[in-house]
Amino acid sequence: MLLRNWFTEKIILPGSDLLLSQNISKQLNFLIESQWWSENKLQEFQNERLKLLINHAYENVPYYNE
Repeated sequence: MLLRNWFTEKIILPGSDLLLSQNISKQLNFLIESQWWSENKLQEFQNERLKLLINHAYENVPYYNE
């Protein structure tokens, strides 16, 4: 790993998470891990997220509730 990459991942991103109240490091780690998921695992993840989105729309948007 390049020193610049290590510095960014270990120092810059966690610092910006604290300053900006974001989860950039967590999102980066998720993307690094998920790029190697199998097609089946990726489809399961996508289906679960789609279910959450549909449920949120049903509960919070009157149009979809009808």
